[in-house]
Amino acid sequence: MNRYTLFALVMIFVVLILTMFDGDDDSTTITGYADDIHQSENGFTFTINDSDGNKVKAFSRIEMDNSLHSFKGNYSQDGGMFFVNGFD
Repeated sequence: MNRYTLFALVMIFVVLILTMFDGDDDSTTITGYADDIHQSENGFTFTINDSDGNKVKAFSRIEMDNSLHSFKGNYSQDGGMFFVNGFD
């Protein structure tokens, strides 16, 4: 085995190790009610009314009702939209 093959194998190993520790620790949970639900071509847009009285614009590919949920997801880069990955 030459040194370039060994270097390539080490780099693959390092990338695999780094992806294992990546995780999704940056996800957020918001508890509240879905309100003003509208179906769009790509999913559902709605407003989450949380327990502090805040209103958060949200998008989900999963249909939901307007009962109490714990919404899990991430904010957009500008913080204007919350993208729901799942809810309880």
